[in-house]
Amino acid sequence: MLYSQESPGVRRAEPVGALATAVALFAAIGAAANLVGLLVLAFGFFPDPGRYDDSLAVSTALGTLLLVCALGYGAVLTVRGDEDGRFTVLVAAGVWTVVGVAGLFAALLGYRSEYGIHWSEEGGLAVDIATSTAGLVGSVTAMVHGDWLVNLTGSVLPAVIVILAVSATPSAAPSPSTPPPGGGTPIDEVVASPTAGGPVPDADSRPTAKWRRLIRRRAAR
Repeated sequence: MLYSQESPGVRRAEPVGALATAVALFAAIGAAANLVGLLVLAFGFFPDPGRYDDSLAVSTALGTLLLVCALGYGAVLTVRGDEDGRFTVLVAAGVWTVVGVAGLFAALLGYRSEYGIHWSEEGGLAVDIATSTAGLVGSVTAMVHGDWLVNLTGSVLPAVIVILAVSATPSAAPSPSTPPPGGGTPIDEVVASPTAGGPVPDADSRPTAKWRRLIRRRAAR
């Protein structure tokens, strides 16, 4: 039996269609939200640096910049059908969600930092809710202010992105042709007779020993 040497295995399916489009769309929205938050932080920090804690402001700005790049790049790759894009979006949104959830738990438990963090002043519930949607900067601002509702609204967008990215996880699709043991795909089968080179007759058509002896006796007469 002859086989064509075709490597068996599974093909990795990629997120395509409406779900991948939704992941890319919300990732792009998240990147835009973080970019807005970065601008808000910059316009608030440079005119009056004394209002902000320097180390927290710098780390927040760097983290926000990384999220903008990761979410934007992941959205582009996801639209192109690249599985790495979904993974990049998932990691970036996951980090953002962790910050938001940490702020939410801190607000629910009534935790307040003893170090007296300097940050932007509260602007009222409506303003704080709007600010909380401005990416990582909004999540950090909500965490510093300590309002559970503001922290909750700031965690909605990253949580939605994480859920979509997880839902788009590809499943392993089996190969359309199942190879036989040995790793090949049968392409031809030739059964030859060991003596005459012709096809071997079926078992039912082969003469038994009794019939062969009877034929020889009749031939001898």
